Amino acid sequence: MDLTRQYIVQSTITAANNLRLSSEKIQVVTMLKDYLNDCGDLEDTIVRMKKITELSKLGIRLGQIYQSITKNSIDFLKLSDLFKEHSHSLVKDLSNLLDIVTPGDFPAVLRRLEPALEPIDSITVVDKIKDEKSSINISDFAEQSESEKIKKEIILEDLHAEVKFDFEDFEKALLNPIKDIDLFFNKLLDNDFDREELNKYIKVMNDNADLSTKIGFDILSNMHKIVVKSLKIIKEGKLTEYRELVEGMRACFIVIVAIVRSKEVDISNYLSKAEKFGKEISFIS
Repeated sequence: MDLTRQYIVQSTITAANNLRLSSEKIQVVTMLKDYLNDCGDLEDTIVRMKKITELSKLGIRLGQIYQSITKNSIDFLKLSDLFKEHSHSLVKDLSNLLDIVTPGDFPAVLRRLEPALEPIDSITVVDKIKDEKSSINISDFAEQSESEKIKKEIILEDLHAEVKFDFEDFEKALLNPIKDIDLFFNKLLDNDFDREELNKYIKVMNDNADLSTKIGFDILSNMHKIVVKSLKIIKEGKLTEYRELVEGMRACFIVIVAIVRSKEVDISNYLSKAEKFGKEISFIS
């Protein structure tokens, strides 16, 4: 994926991470992400978004971001701050879109983004059918029918998988273990902990990192991975003093809880601390 497209997609996903999303809204975000990833000419797609009522405000905002990162020189030392600014600017417009569309009608909205097809000459088509009618074989229809059947099964299978997802279940999966793990941190500080309990929490946090990745919550996934890395460092005995590890993991937990519960608080300091901590422990092998 080219960097501009990746930047646009990631800023949209990051904006979504700052919203309290139902399972239906998560499906819409996933559809939008997939479309932006796969569309041919991203700039042209954004221009067409501006002409569609449901997508116009988001399209205007994405257009501003696109112009900012492609037409202006970028100070890479400030790129992280610019990305946060762009992601934040998308939150309101993305929220408005999610309030007016559903997973059922959003595919039709996206189809309206496609360039108009060339008009079909009906007389030519009729003549072509007459010319080829004699060569049509019933097995062609049988093969097509079987192909459509397989395609339908795949589509329905994906749909069923999406329908089973529930944001409340996702929220519980992420939040329920945190209290117990936070209490476990006290045992770490006293250097009096159960190795089996440590293994259990590594698995729980790793599973939740994978779940967050699958749903598209990159920040949440990263916070979980940092905790997993920290717990593995403890398990493997690479450090004997755990206070800084515990402080770093607790910063990750604050970010996770604030995002999942959509707390209207500034967590930028905790996020910066958690990300810095993650970089520091990444060098411990």
